[in-house]
Amino acid sequence: MSDCKDDIEQQYKLFLDNYNAAMDECIPKKTFTNIGSQGRTPLDQSNRAWQRFMETRQGEEHRKYCRERNWVRHLTRKLKKAYEKSIAQQSKANPKKFWRYVKSKTKTRSVIPDLISPATGENISGDLERAELLSLYFSSVFTQEPPGEIPRLPHLQLTTLLEWLDISTDMVYKKLQNLNTSHQSHQDQTVYHHECYMKLPHL
Repeated sequence: MSDCKDDIEQQYKLFLDNYNAAMDECIPKKTFTNIGSQGRTPLDQSNRAWQRFMETRQGEEHRKYCRERNWVRHLTRKLKKAYEKSIAQQSKANPKKFWRYVKSKTKTRSVIPDLISPATGENISGDLERAELLSLYFSSVFTQEPPGEIPRLPHLQLTTLLEWLDISTDMVYKKLQNLNTSHQSHQDQTVYHHECYMKLPHL
């Protein structure tokens, strides 16, 4: 560091190299134990097809991605079935492997993590305690309605009448074309609407 103390670029490069080396050494990498080498290539091809579609937004690229995605899904189901069959065949000779797989599939995971009480700072892990803490939190944000009748809004006099709503096919086509299919909110509906956009030119 002393050799490049006056060069900010060299300092940043040295820090980045050390940081990446520490990440490679200390962060475990997820491995696909069941997919095997024959499943990696179709999976990589599917990922590349999705990247090309996101870059070009072309209908042909989307169809290529759908073909790759469907093939990967078919292959992973086939590999999973073969893996489970091999475990079943080895269940007498290797029961630990069988029960380990059963445990991995039947283990229930709590979707609500441990909470921290804002009053005491204590870690809350019990189901009843977490439910009470969440109930206390959400009840605190409820609006307390004043007693009596709900006030009525004054009547508004309409001065302009909407007689015609102009929505053309081109307007719908452009809106569907600009949909972000990778968005998490209502992703299934977004993909469905985007596939409708793919079929519009053929109607």
